[in-house]
Amino acid sequence: MDTDCGRKKNKLTMSRIELIIPAFNEEKRIGKTLKAYLDFFGEELRCTVVLNGCYDQTKEVVEKLAKQFPERVHLWDLKTTTGKGRAIRYGWRNADADYLGFVDADCATTPPEFAKLITAIKNYDGAIASRFLKGATVHQRQSILRTWLSHGFIMFVRFLFRLPFYDTQCGAKLFTKKAIKNILPKLKEDGMIFDVELLWKLHQAGNKIIEVPTAWTDQPGSNSLGTKKQFLTQALKMLQQLFRLRHQN
Repeated sequence: MDTDCGRKKNKLTMSRIELIIPAFNEEKRIGKTLKAYLDFFGEELRCTVVLNGCYDQTKEVVEKLAKQFPERVHLWDLKTTTGKGRAIRYGWRNADADYLGFVDADCATTPPEFAKLITAIKNYDGAIASRFLKGATVHQRQSILRTWLSHGFIMFVRFLFRLPFYDTQCGAKLFTKKAIKNILPKLKEDGMIFDVELLWKLHQAGNKIIEVPTAWTDQPGSNSLGTKKQFLTQALKMLQQLFRLRHQN
């Protein structure tokens, strides 16, 4: 199932939002994603793209849109590839909006689905999208192997960290500025387990976070997951990192 990534203009009913989009060589997808979010939301939402060691034309694509929408599109260019976590932390450290969030550059989470987090966060410190709660829909699943491994990973995280969430890894999350700024100095992870560390620290600090079922489109061609062999290698690496994270704290 293909999606148009959201076209309807949506007026936010809350304060300003800074949406961080980490990007590694996303020249073919970042323009579509940015245009979709700019078109769907109003001026209260600003998109900040943090380039994570890109060596393609991602920067040029974002700069062109930033010139068209100077108040709504911002760019940070990290010259070295160090991972999603560092990119998001960098964007959050330089953000001053009332709500801070992030989405993936591939528009796997469409603007209408992110709008659900905006609605849900009203009485909470955070709202995170979930692909595994009742009511969620996943389009274009890439493989049974990745689905099984994803479920196994989440079960392991719930056991190891005693977290109540059914999906720590979905790339769409939104939090209050206060919640993020309080735990930001404690965040150290640069890679894919950044989401686990983030939610763990927020949970330890007593923040109330609601998990929201989402419609999510599994996008092919991710530069971070790569081939089946690369995916399996990444999965094993993440398990090692989880043990390290748990026993360092």
